[in-house]
Amino acid sequence: MDQLSVAFALFLVPVAHHLAQHLNIIDKDFSWVTSTTYVLVFLVFYSLISVFITPEKRTGQQQQQPEEEKKKETTKTEVKEVKQVKEVKEVKEKYVEFITDVEGNWDYFTSLVQNSPVLSFEQGWKLKLKENCKLVFGGDVVDKSDGDIRVTKTLLALKKERPNDVFFILGNRDFNKLRFSSELQPNERGSNVDVYWDSKHQKYVDYIAEKKLEDNSVSTLKWMLQKTMGCPETFETRRAELTKISGFSKKVSDEDVLQSFRDSVDPNSSDHWMLDYICAGQLALVLDDCIFIHGGIGTNQLGQVPGVEGTVESVREWVEKLNQFAKDQIEEFKNQPTYTEDRKRGGEKLMDYGVPNGAKGKTVVYANWLADGNCKPVDQDVEQWLQRGGIKAVFTGHQPHGTCPSVIHTPNGLQVFMCDTSYSGLATAKNTLEPANTRGIAYSNVLIAKDFVKVDGVLADGSKHGFSLSRSSIISPKERRGQNLLGTRLAEDYWVKTYLPQQNIFVVAKGKGFSLDIKEYNEDQVLNLVA
Repeated sequence: MDQLSVAFALFLVPVAHHLAQHLNIIDKDFSWVTSTTYVLVFLVFYSLISVFITPEKRTGQQQQQPEEEKKKETTKTEVKEVKQVKEVKEVKEKYVEFITDVEGNWDYFTSLVQNSPVLSFEQGWKLKLKENCKLVFGGDVVDKSDGDIRVTKTLLALKKERPNDVFFILGNRDFNKLRFSSELQPNERGSNVDVYWDSKHQKYVDYIAEKKLEDNSVSTLKWMLQKTMGCPETFETRRAELTKISGFSKKVSDEDVLQSFRDSVDPNSSDHWMLDYICAGQLALVLDDCIFIHGGIGTNQLGQVPGVEGTVESVREWVEKLNQFAKDQIEEFKNQPTYTEDRKRGGEKLMDYGVPNGAKGKTVVYANWLADGNCKPVDQDVEQWLQRGGIKAVFTGHQPHGTCPSVIHTPNGLQVFMCDTSYSGLATAKNTLEPANTRGIAYSNVLIAKDFVKVDGVLADGSKHGFSLSRSSIISPKERRGQNLLGTRLAEDYWVKTYLPQQNIFVVAKGKGFSLDIKEYNEDQVLNLVA
């Protein structure tokens, strides 16, 4: 009790004493001095109790609320600071997301977006890319499912919004669609098409005889898709997509499907979405110390550009010239998309660049780093050429290789990521009503940062997999530990393919054709097998 309270209590004693006598509560002979004495004794006794018996309780009651308020204010400050740090971190860190070979599979595409740290969907399936981040699409946007139009237009919308942060690498399944504009003209038939790149293909006349089809443009399209483009289900998946786009309000005819393919690359149509994608694309891209191509680079492709004599020594100059070649060919196509009287058409050299052994075997679109389905070491001349150009990592698609990306991590530090997993669910295609869906549930997000590459996703059996591979220094195979073992070549030509974090197990693989021999090892077992 403070001094002011004591003084106030003593001041009230005479008043209280007089009132008590008036109400006959106390005897009139009872002195007010005696009353004062009783009050003083009570105050002293109360003070002793307050100070010596319950000090903690007294101060606790008085200070508890202020302390809680102080704690709340501190917490608010800490949350604010954490939020600020997080926002700064998000702005400062630069990530590149690499997606490739979606091939029209909308479900697969949405799985990648939903599990991406940099991509997201807004209302209405509008694709968004985080600030300060980039997206590289590695090619083959269409062909294998009922999302060709939706996937392509979704990517195009993002490219329009973020032209300097979104890049399309052209794949064979992209620019071979330029053929539609000439080969699907009403007066053209499949019998006029020279499939010079595949001597074993089924001839058009044999195809329509076997299928009992009429000799017309619809039959020509079906034959082109099935026998010359490697997408036998695409005619029907396009019908299914057009039905979905119409809100299931329209029965889509064969002629509707045919017109959809024609319009997609016709410069004069009102909806040439596939041509728009091709025009926005390029054959190669360099971002910092990373190069992106659809297929691969071997000694035949090293520094080679159609129409350019000799070898281009600079990697960046080579990329520039290669992209200029594609740009010139696309412009040529737009000026002459159909056959002339002497059977000439624009963009012929670009179409040739996208077929097996195209450009006299010098195409990067059909090259790869596989030998009979197994990873192979990077040619020394190619590795040195890339590293002289400041390239530390290569990102490709094109060639399916199991249920997750494959990595080649050379002894000299070059890292090659092959990210086409389009055959990860072949059993799904065989056992469901979706014969075009060869993916199943597998997906893998590939995120590129300055000092590491992170791969994260789900395998075909539902197992979570992923790893973070350092790019900051050269580590020899014998000195690699932990997740830096990814991409290391092992005894008997096995390669470390991915890591299962929940089991603390490495997956190693050896390919043969389109099948893989898979083994699971712990880190010590892997280290004993390092070649």
